[in-house]
Amino acid sequence: TYMIRAEGIDNLAKMITEVDRKWIIAGMVCLFLMWLCDSINLHVMIKRLYPDQKFTNSIKVTMIGNLFSDITPSSSGGQPMQAYYLAKTGKKTSDSFSILMMKFVITQTTLIILTILIGISQFNFFATVLKQYTWIGVLGIILNVGLLVVIILAGIKEGFLSKIANPIIKFLGKIKLGKHKLIKNVDKATEKFNSGVANYSEQFIKMKQQKGLIAKVAIIGLIQSALYYTITYTVYRAMGNSGANLFQIIVLQAFLQ
Repeated sequence: TYMIRAEGIDNLAKMITEVDRKWIIAGMVCLFLMWLCDSINLHVMIKRLYPDQKFTNSIKVTMIGNLFSDITPSSSGGQPMQAYYLAKTGKKTSDSFSILMMKFVITQTTLIILTILIGISQFNFFATVLKQYTWIGVLGIILNVGLLVVIILAGIKEGFLSKIANPIIKFLGKIKLGKHKLIKNVDKATEKFNSGVANYSEQFIKMKQQKGLIAKVAIIGLIQSALYYTITYTVYRAMGNSGANLFQIIVLQAFLQ
């Protein structure tokens, strides 16, 4: 609505027909390479536990994650659907969630550290561009770091997450939707959850010893993020804009992300 009011539908239609197609193609190449990096990262994580994992299956799992992240609120459906599909192909559900969580921890930690370092080194640039909105970015970093701390603590201290979640499971077991309880068997649900947490903690401790694999996933994750942020630059250039360079766009995208 804003774009139609600001530009008019005729101008928007004209803009779309006059875009620089070579930059659109460049953006599509970045997108496909980003998906490839995501698939490679997922593949090396799965193959650690399941040596017979095929790369074509890892690509399929990646694309299922992308689809359900795009069609669910706050991208909340991607990882659960990936875990569900992996379970359908013979992987333990607890293993699937452990793989996805550890992949998230490694890539997100790397990205947050990089963003903080860039934010400090490019502070004046951020302050000029974002002005009074800088605090939103700072708040976002704090929330992301807080989430990572919880996930890492769950891996280091097995009982940490159970102490938080078990009372919640009991509470949900008391809630009824019509005639049926939200959780039918609280004891079974608690046991299943605690078993998953124990598995995650076990895998997390083993993963800590594989520094080479962590470094590999982190580097590929950074390349994946850089490709994702470059798409914004290709669209910017396709619309005939110039002035901001690729590095500035990537820096801002990382900060906003």
